[in-house]
Amino acid sequence: MSQKTLGDRLTELEYYLIANSRTQKEIAEHFGVDRKTVRRAIDRLGQYASVTAAKDGRNTVYSVLKKNLASSDFTPIELAALVLSGETIAAGGSLAFGSPFAEAGKSLIEKVRRGLPVRIKRNLDELSNVLGTAAVPNKNYSQFGGVIEELTTAAVERRTVSMFYAGLSSRKREERLFDPYNIYLDPDGATLKTIGYDHNNSRISPFSLDRIRRINITREKFVRPRGFVLSRFLEENCFNGIHNPPVTVRLRAFGTTASIFRERTFHPSQKTIALKKSKNSDIEEIEIEMTVAGGRGLERFILSWLPDVKVTAPDSLRLEIEGIIAAARC
Repeated sequence: MSQKTLGDRLTELEYYLIANSRTQKEIAEHFGVDRKTVRRAIDRLGQYASVTAAKDGRNTVYSVLKKNLASSDFTPIELAALVLSGETIAAGGSLAFGSPFAEAGKSLIEKVRRGLPVRIKRNLDELSNVLGTAAVPNKNYSQFGGVIEELTTAAVERRTVSMFYAGLSSRKREERLFDPYNIYLDPDGATLKTIGYDHNNSRISPFSLDRIRRINITREKFVRPRGFVLSRFLEENCFNGIHNPPVTVRLRAFGTTASIFRERTFHPSQKTIALKKSKNSDIEEIEIEMTVAGGRGLERFILSWLPDVKVTAPDSLRLEIEGIIAAARC
């Protein structure tokens, strides 16, 4: 601890004791100091943190209560991340107004603030005046608290549910057996969804919470697929809000759109296949390749960039886009 400021030493010591209770000897050896220095540091730390000392034979064991953590070593960028996360979740996520978790979310964020030192809270308040989010919830989920609770319980206990679901296309209520894996916010439309194994279609599928009309937890247990990670599954099987099997597509963009395609990453799998520049080094054409979920989500994406984008592969997708354009002209 010798080459650090007193504040650094006390912060490091506090975190060390929060992780586990330590004896005087362990603390001295960890920081490379004598026991007299340890006792002085503990006395200073006790001025703002709840340090407990207990006898264990000849040893004195020190610990710090986690719930009374008062010091912080947050950097400005870490504080910014905390504020942005809180603002974004509260405004457009599962804690948004209308969600059954809204009040709990606000209370949670406030408790986090109260648990921080005065200096840190002041910084948070200043950052709150600067940072924010444009996310706006599209639906009111306050009436679906029971559905969310049942799905959460079933997911935790790994139990199949029986639910009546009204789809967008048919509007007909269908009874489905479903193994819920996750509940998540779909950024496309800011809607709450659940995803899991749909016994009716024998595949992993998403369902919108606001279309579940009735739900019951059964006694049947399910086994969640080993290695299933929601973010990875969505990355591979969902694009522009639509779930479908993945397809490898190549798109050629021209003019200003080519520059946009060069600067933006629409999907983690995206890579540049060809690039053409003018004599002034301006980008004239670019061809990208990415493997994304096919279907309406991909089609909507391509159509939104017309007439400056052309599908070069696969041919089936190119013909599909041409058919949509032809039908729109009729």
